[in-house]
Order: sequence, then structure tokens, then C-alpha cells
Amino acid sequence: MQTLNYMPRFAFFLSLFIWSLAPGTLLSARMTLVHDGKPACTIVIAPDAADQEKLAAQELQTYLTKMSGAKVPISSDPSIAGNRILLGVFGQSPVPDWNGERPRQDAFAIETRAGQESGTDLLLVGGDRRGV
Repeated sequence: MQTLNYMPRFAFFLSLFIWSLAPGTLLSARMTLVHDGKPACTIVIAPDAADQEKLAAQELQTYLTKMSGAKVPISSDPSIAGNRILLGVFGQSPVPDWNGERPRQDAFAIETRAGQESGTDLLLVGGDRRGV
């Protein structure tokens, strides 16, 4: 049985994700993830998220904690207010209304947009569960 190490790939994409939030990048909205050592967003996954999606949310939470010292909460409630990181598979909760082109298998897309009421949404949309 072969064990695959996804950490170098994850670290690369996490760096790309952080770069995408910097001022002056191609993304249209700015978003605060952590402020003064406290979480300023919530990671949102589907209520029926598969194990791969749950693992992706946990890894994102772990790396955000390592970078900032703040543990960003994970929720399966898509109606949560404030800044949200919506992590899901194309066409499924919590990103069913994302209307971009479906990412390829094992790939993902990133988009920011104005969120519900107040806050900003960061959508991380996988072409499939491995893409998430």
C-alpha cells in the first residue's frame, strides 16, 4: 500500500491562497481571517460533508492556527454570519450557487464575494472531493 504525502502540495496551495488575499491581487474583495489573535471568519462545510472535505477543513484550520495563533472555527451551518470560508465540491453545499466553470478533477477554484448581510465569503470550490 502506497502512502501519499499531500503536505508539500497543500503548503503550496495554502501559500497561493494567502497570496490571493493580499491587496492588489486579482480577487475583488478583501477579507480578514484573523484579527488581533482572534478568528475573524468561520470555515463552512456541508452538513453531509465527506471525510475528505472534513479533512480539508481541519487542515486549513490547523495551518491558519500555525500562522496566526487563532483557531478558526469549523461549522456546517451555511447561514452563519460574518466572514466565511465556504469549502465544498462544485454544485454542492455550501457552494451550490458558485457559477464559474467547474474545476478539473483534483483541482479547485478560489473566489471572494460580498457575503450575507455583512462580511465577505471566500469560496474554495473543488472539482471533486479530492480537489477540495
